[in-house]
Amino acid sequence: MDRLQAEVNAHTTSIGDNNAQINDLQAQIQRLEGEKQALQQQLNDLQAQCTAEKQALQQQIDAKEADLRAVTGERDAIRAQADALQADLAARGDQQQQHADAIAALTQQHQQQLDAKDQALAAREAELTTQTNDKES
Repeated sequence: MDRLQAEVNAHTTSIGDNNAQINDLQAQIQRLEGEKQALQQQLNDLQAQCTAEKQALQQQIDAKEADLRAVTGERDAIRAQADALQADLAARGDQQQQHADAIAALTQQHQQQLDAKDQALAAREAELTTQTNDKES
């Protein structure tokens, strides 16, 4: 009987120890559940903050892209203007060269005409001088 009582006492002590362990584990579970909820709230807060930051960054990116498109459009317009001006300048240069060539050709033609008139006048003068000399002789 003593032996049975000792076994009952040992089992009772073991049950008490197990109950204490169960209570400790339940307390740990509650503490861990609380930590889990706190961490979940932190995660949710960080996700909300991250989403807000992403939206702000996307707005900045969109604004920069719009600025870039505007600058690119201005650059393209300036390039087109520069190309048009270069073409106009080249055309003017060609026209000026054509005018210079025409002036040179006219000058040469007039010089040839003057030379021809000078030769004709010299020939006429020589003829008249010869006629005058013939009459005087």
